[in-house]
Amino acid sequence: MFRSTFLIVTLLGAALLTGCAGANKGEPSKDPGEAASEGAASEGGPEVGKPAPAFSLKSADGSKAISLGDLKGKVVVVDFWATWCDPCRESFPSYEKLAQEFPDTLAVVGVSVDEEPDGIADFGKSTGVKFPLLWDEGGKVAELYAPPKMPTSFVIDQEGVLRHIHAGYAVEEEEKLRVEIRALVDSK
Repeated sequence: MFRSTFLIVTLLGAALLTGCAGANKGEPSKDPGEAASEGAASEGGPEVGKPAPAFSLKSADGSKAISLGDLKGKVVVVDFWATWCDPCRESFPSYEKLAQEFPDTLAVVGVSVDEEPDGIADFGKSTGVKFPLLWDEGGKVAELYAPPKMPTSFVIDQEGVLRHIHAGYAVEEEEKLRVEIRALVDSK
């Protein structure tokens, strides 16, 4: 209980300090994924070039569970987000567009770090996304990935290896992700 409360307080504090409520709009995010060849890591999180941490989470309504292992063979974008995060709301249509663009080779999974699942389904409907929105009850998966701010997306290749990290969101992220996904899809 203490660890999940600490994680939530830490994420909220980071969001306030980094401007999750919109201060990073229009600014390119810092992208630790750019240094993938050097084996860059997010602070306390998984290391680029190493296997992504395994997880299995249920949808907010508890109707289905998805694990990272279920998605092997596809490029996966795991996006950590929250209902209170304005840049998250802006990012969702881009992720949905990418999921539609690469329907057979890409899986996008939204992992909510909200304390309660209330509002997750409505957030998905209001942004028009069809990709799965999972609830990280207790924050255990967020603890493994250590997203530095909301949103943060992790691009994982077909073999389950972390290739890129995008902390924050700006309109330029969609094209960066498209290029990264295309390169991973074309490499197989």
